[in-house]
Amino acid sequence: LQGAVGAVLRDHKGGFVAASNEQLEHVADAGMAEAYALRHGLLLAQQLGICKLVVESDCLEVINIMQNGGFTASGAAAIYSDCL
Repeated sequence: LQGAVGAVLRDHKGGFVAASNEQLEHVADAGMAEAYALRHGLLLAQQLGICKLVVESDCLEVINIMQNGGFTASGAAAIYSDCL
């Protein structure tokens, strides 16, 4: 399957800082795409030198996995590991 992910960075007042998107050539399912989106947003923040941030997601699976230390038995385990 193919897909796409995007990330938007805002400042502490909610103002726009940056946005980016990426095409995914091989993604197993929506859960994996959500994991890629998380990693994409974190890499964007890193590239801009942003080290203090709050991550928001509309995917409860992403939130739960990250609150559990990134541990998952899904095919996205390596992606979550990259996010830690």
